[in-house]
Amino acid sequence: MGKTIVRVDALDSDIGENGDVHYMLVNDEETPFLVDSNNGDVKLRRQPFMNESSWRLRIRAIDGGWPYPRSSQMILTIYINGTNVPSKIRPALSRDPPNENTPKFENLPSMIRVNEDADIGSVIVRLTASDTDRGYAGILRFACWDEFFEIDAHNGELRVAEDLHDLVHHDIVHNVDSDTIVHNVTVTVCDMGEPVKCSNETLAINVVDSNNNAPRFDKPFYNVRIAEDIAIGSEILVLTATDEDFGDNARIAYKLAGDDAHVEIDNEKGILRVRNQFDRETNEIYRFSVVAYDHGHPPKLTFVNVSIELDDVNDNAPKCAEPIQKVQIPEDYPNGALVTCVAASDADAGENGRITYGFDSLLDKTSTQLPFRVQADTGCIFVDSRSPLDFETRALYNLSIEAMDNGHPTFSTVCTVLVELIDVNENVHAPVFSDIAHEASVYENMPVGTEVIALQAFDPDDPDAAVKYAIVDGDGMGYFMVDPAGIVRTSIVLDREVESRYWLAIEAEDAASVPLSSIVHVFVRVLDKNDNAPLPSRAIYFASVPENSPEDTVVVKVEAEDRDEPPSGEDRAELRFRIASGDPQSFFSVDPKTGYMTTRGRRRLDRETQREHVVYVEICDQSSPRLCTTVPVVVTVGDLNDNPPVFKQQIYNFNVPAEKTGELCRVFAVDEDEGINAQLFYNVTSGDNRFTIDESGMISVTEPLKGDEIAPLTIQATDMGRPYNTASARIILTAIARKSSEREGNHKPRLLNEHHWSRLPISDADNVGETIGLIEAEDPDGDQLWWTITAGNLNNTFAIRCDAGELLLARPLEYVNLSVTEFHLEFSVSDGIDEESGKIVVEVSRSPQRRPRFTAQHYRTQISEKTPVGTTIYTVKAIVDESGLTHKTANKMIVYGIHSVENLAAADKLRIDPSSGNVVVMESFGKDVAREFSVIVSARNGQMSNYAILSISLLDDNDNPPKFLQSEYSAKLLASSPLGSVAVTVQAFDPDVAENGVIVYTIIAGNDHGHFQINGATGEIRTMKPLSTSEYSEAILTVRASDQSKYQLADTCTVRIQTVVDEEWQPTFQKSVYSQSLRESTPAGSLLMTVYADGASGIRYSLQDPCDSLAVHSVSGAIYLKNRLNREKHGVTVNCTVIARNTMGAESNARIVLKLIDVNEHAPFFNQTVYYGICAGEYAPWFGRSKQRRYASYC
Repeated sequence: MGKTIVRVDALDSDIGENGDVHYMLVNDEETPFLVDSNNGDVKLRRQPFMNESSWRLRIRAIDGGWPYPRSSQMILTIYINGTNVPSKIRPALSRDPPNENTPKFENLPSMIRVNEDADIGSVIVRLTASDTDRGYAGILRFACWDEFFEIDAHNGELRVAEDLHDLVHHDIVHNVDSDTIVHNVTVTVCDMGEPVKCSNETLAINVVDSNNNAPRFDKPFYNVRIAEDIAIGSEILVLTATDEDFGDNARIAYKLAGDDAHVEIDNEKGILRVRNQFDRETNEIYRFSVVAYDHGHPPKLTFVNVSIELDDVNDNAPKCAEPIQKVQIPEDYPNGALVTCVAASDADAGENGRITYGFDSLLDKTSTQLPFRVQADTGCIFVDSRSPLDFETRALYNLSIEAMDNGHPTFSTVCTVLVELIDVNENVHAPVFSDIAHEASVYENMPVGTEVIALQAFDPDDPDAAVKYAIVDGDGMGYFMVDPAGIVRTSIVLDREVESRYWLAIEAEDAASVPLSSIVHVFVRVLDKNDNAPLPSRAIYFASVPENSPEDTVVVKVEAEDRDEPPSGEDRAELRFRIASGDPQSFFSVDPKTGYMTTRGRRRLDRETQREHVVYVEICDQSSPRLCTTVPVVVTVGDLNDNPPVFKQQIYNFNVPAEKTGELCRVFAVDEDEGINAQLFYNVTSGDNRFTIDESGMISVTEPLKGDEIAPLTIQATDMGRPYNTASARIILTAIARKSSEREGNHKPRLLNEHHWSRLPISDADNVGETIGLIEAEDPDGDQLWWTITAGNLNNTFAIRCDAGELLLARPLEYVNLSVTEFHLEFSVSDGIDEESGKIVVEVSRSPQRRPRFTAQHYRTQISEKTPVGTTIYTVKAIVDESGLTHKTANKMIVYGIHSVENLAAADKLRIDPSSGNVVVMESFGKDVAREFSVIVSARNGQMSNYAILSISLLDDNDNPPKFLQSEYSAKLLASSPLGSVAVTVQAFDPDVAENGVIVYTIIAGNDHGHFQINGATGEIRTMKPLSTSEYSEAILTVRASDQSKYQLADTCTVRIQTVVDEEWQPTFQKSVYSQSLRESTPAGSLLMTVYADGASGIRYSLQDPCDSLAVHSVSGAIYLKNRLNREKHGVTVNCTVIARNTMGAESNARIVLKLIDVNEHAPFFNQTVYYGICAGEYAPWFGRSKQRRYASYC
């Protein structure tokens, strides 16, 4: 047992593992032997059975090659000693058939998807391959070398070998933005032939990430401390969570677990920011949860707790227990006596909440002079005065007690303590003006807010007391305003041409609790400025004068008017006339004062040289600066019969056909006159009486001429003028006979070079008698040819020489209708037997002969002064009849323009569309534009122009109802107030002018018992009956403000008046800061805003110096612009302080902040309204003929 019987040995030529040979016994179960796999020793593994004497061992030698080992097999026969042994023992070796083909994969999938959480061993695909070899060479084995996948060598099933989670999360080439990774697996299929043949393929396996990981925060909880005044939007902290998945499964978003009003979180970045301001005094610690969730399906989420602890900031000022304390003490109260104690609290902590009391050094600059002192730690107030309190000196003390904390920065609150002594009314005298009436003047066109006159009234009771002014009557209401200083200013831009004088009634009222007033009358004269150019009575003058007229013949009178005020002592403005252009040869003169235009000099007008003269007359006023307007005068020169007819030749020789009767040939004369003076008739004055001539000059014969017969004639042309003129010409007719009269064998005439004469141009510039073209023809037989026009010769405009074919212009084109653009002439050429016919197209081109004609000479329109920029306010229309064009096309060639504008201020406000005639608003109409003005518009067709007047009236549309500065007013009034006390003043504003802007106030409801009365002009509401708190604790009045237009517009407001007993309320502004943006262009006198302070006993408003730019209405609180502002002088912001004070001396203040805005005051403009250009020939199809004028429109 175990003894080596025999050793088998196989050789392999390969090296390494490929040449490492191992052995195996294929049929080991059938024999008692075994083979050592390493050295090939065959050993006995058991005792042979009794009946066994020999054995056939099948031994296989296998190498260690890759991807598949190769093998060989041999048959070894072993015999027991003494049994039949073959004579020669030889091992039997067997080999596979030759391996000729390489295995091939079949139907490989293009993409394989497998989920990350696929089970180990799960089959993801089964691969197939084929090999056409037989035997071992056809046996296939599959293999792959991959950490995460394996393949069954026999059936090709590709299975998951390891947890794919490790692949997904450790693949170094994975794109974290995708939920899929591509893992390449190389699979091999090999046969078992000799030599082994293999095929390799790479499979792309898409491993899909599974959302099996929830996000994880980097901390188990977050805690942060911040100051409570951290700014909104500030970053508090950044929460970070990670997810081991990929793609959307790893894309994390954040949100708050609940709705927290103070914080917000960035959904993507996890940045926690301040959403609303924190307040430590409300909550010292804010706790909430944040959720981090991925975008898988379904998503996974994680919570984390966040705590925000707030550090105290000194953000709370102390608060007064009573904002206003009221106490009454006798005026003989002893020095050192306790008046009252001020109580305040502070919500802050520590030193931020510890309060110290004292007089407010900022609001009460006279604190050192007050007869009181304040205890710093308790806030108690004591009398502290060397002199006793005196009611006559001061009846009420408004003590501003500052309660200040000890934080950084320091905050403080002012508590008001009203210490009342007694109120006594001592108002006896009304304000006094220096005179009962005043006269003032102001120039027209001055900007709104221009100072007219400064009025001053003083109060005899207290010369230093403030006096308020108001315009209460007069026809100038709405045109003027008066500021608190008594300066009367314009409220609109005045126009002397509309109204030259105004009366105003101005009231001055003192500031007492029961005020007194007086009235002064002011007469305002509006001074003229030369702002209107002279306006001619007609936009264009048409006149006619006979030619050869003697010197000083009156042609026309040019008239004009000027709306401006004439010089002193004159009934009308003095105008001067002169010829500005259009008369280079000095045919005319114009009287500089009267405007009469006459002929002048020795040069006489000659219609035949120039039929029409367009003279531009300049009309100028004599003011400074001098304004001028030009008006065109079209002078038509009338015709005199001063030109006789003229034949082009004195002797005409014509060859005419023999043996023919009727029309032979045509002659004509030319007369340079026009009309009836140019109409001609002809007659034969000498010669054979067989000949006649008609009115067109066609010579006819009644009896035929014989061959070679010569007939001389004398033809006379006579015009129809008075006196008439004549001209004669000699006509010699030579009869030409045919060589043969036989038709047989005769050849027709033949037309030649038709392309030269079949289409001929002609224009109205061609003269009568000129040759237009030559109709060429020949006769094959050499016969004489005769030409005749047979049709299409309108008005006998053309003539053809009978014996030569020369086509001539016989009559002027002006006698032909302008609509005719072509003549279609038919003619014949005859040899006396046969004839040939043809056609000629004569194209007619005309220069413009008709000037445009406006549909009206004077247009009128009314527009609102608020017409928006870009609005078409009117369309002027002109028409023209042009030859060669349709009516619509001819009118499209008209170019419109603005010739002049009467009012200077309106000159740049309007433009006219050159092609449509639309008059368009280019700039808003300011108040400086005249209410009525005229514009002279022009229409041009080529070089011919016409003009018309467009009169424009600017209307002040009553489109603005009065508007109260407040929808509701409230006031408190002592029940003990004397009758006539002012409870409150309401004020409305109307931006319209004149009567449209005059406001009248009335009480329409709530005053059934007549306790109150309102001043219709000023809006002051006064007491008329004693008030009782038990019967009349509160009055609710409805006040209406109406304008004085024809169709009145109105607004209403509510007035609440409370009656109080023995109390004086500290005035309290509704806002501590009133801010507004203001344009630099805002005129002086403009209403900016209204401030309001709540309180009793007739509050009066004033501005704290310095404040030179603003003014305040002492009763209504309306803030006006006193002087125009500009950023260069006043800076970007203007700050002022307004003070509200009641009759008892109690007061408060507020800040007014104006932010100045730069104004784009200058619009772009074109240097001219019409531009001309020349179009080169290659662009001619766009414009008709080349080198025509091109009119460009403006923007």
